[in-house]
Amino acid sequence: TRHSPEGIHFKHRAEEVGWKQAVRERDDGSYDWTANEPFDDNES
Repeated sequence: TRHSPEGIHFKHRAEEVGWKQAVRERDDGSYDWTANEPFDDNES
């Protein structure tokens, strides 16, 4: 849903890194759209 906070974060991320990278991050779960930051690889 594009008007949710997550949708707005996705739009901004796509503007920042390009839509292909943003979609890749969305699909592989490497980005936290709620917190608007990448997941830390060191977290368990």
